[in-house]
Amino acid sequence: MKNKIIWNYFDDKIEYPKNVSGNPIPYGEYWEYISSTFLNGFINYVRPFGCYVLNRYTKETDDISERNVSFFDKGDFPNWKKFKGTKKELIDSFLYETKETFHTNLSCFGDDILIIAEAGDKYSDEEKNGKYIFFWFDMHVSDCGIGRFETVDSKEDILISVENFLHENYVKNKNHEEIHDKNLVDIINYHYHF
Repeated sequence: MKNKIIWNYFDDKIEYPKNVSGNPIPYGEYWEYISSTFLNGFINYVRPFGCYVLNRYTKETDDISERNVSFFDKGDFPNWKKFKGTKKELIDSFLYETKETFHTNLSCFGDDILIIAEAGDKYSDEEKNGKYIFFWFDMHVSDCGIGRFETVDSKEDILISVENFLHENYVKNKNHEEIHDKNLVDIINYHYHF
C-alpha cells in the first residue's frame, strides 16, 4: 500500500474521450485533456476530502495581487476586498479560514489543483462508500482530467497515493530545467482534509 500511486486506481487513461454524454466516466477510467467546465459539472455534487495546489507554474512566493481574487474577512460578509499578497498567503488564508469567498475561481492560484472526493451527492448518503472521483484542474483549462474509481482502501490511503504520485513525479523531474516540473511536489505543504 505504501508505494501505491493515484494511477493504480485506474485501468485506463483516455485522452480526448469521445463518449462523454452517453457514458460519463465509467468507474476505473481517467479522462485527460477535457475542459474544466466538464469537471465543474461534477465538483458541486461530491464530498471533497483532499486538495493539493501545485507549484508548477507559480511559486508559493510569487506575488499574485494582480489576479482577480475577491474575498471577505471571516464574519465580515458582504464587505468584499481584493486580495493582495503571495500565492502562499492566499492558500493559507483559505486553509486557516481567515478569509472567505463563494464560487472560487480556481485560476486565482495560477496553478494546477488536484482534488479527491467521495462520489455521490454531498447532501445525501447515497453512493458514497468506496466510490471516488479524482479531479485535476489544469491551469490550461482545456487540459484538465477527471476519473472515477472504486476501492476498499481508506481515504487516508487514497491521499497517500496522490502524495506518492507527486513525490515520484518530482524525483523523476527534479533535474528538469522547467520550474513547473521541478516544483510539482511542493504542494504537499498545502494538503488538507476537508
